[in-house]
Amino acid sequence: MTLDSILAQLDSEISKLQEVRALLSQTGATAAKKVGRPAKKASTRKPLSAEARKRIADAQKKRWSAQKKAIKKAAEQAPAKKAAKKTTTKSAKASDGNSVSS
Repeated sequence: MTLDSILAQLDSEISKLQEVRALLSQTGATAAKKVGRPAKKASTRKPLSAEARKRIADAQKKRWSAQKKAIKKAAEQAPAKKAAKKTTTKSAKASDGNSVSS
């Protein structure tokens, strides 16, 4: 192999690689190079008017009130059991047998 034939082969390889590179750059393969998290989108929500906020607040207060009434009604319907309160007097403590006599 002579030096001229080696250079001719290198030139043909370089031209093939340049063609491939041109084809790849035309198809948008460069878009695949993006790395990382996508940019955060701007919020498109419209702000609520004061009137709308008041309607929402009133509706929520109505729901809370209904829930509170339901809990209160359920508590009233349940049988109320009161535990007998234990009271101990000094005389009961003394006759308990736990006291130490000297």
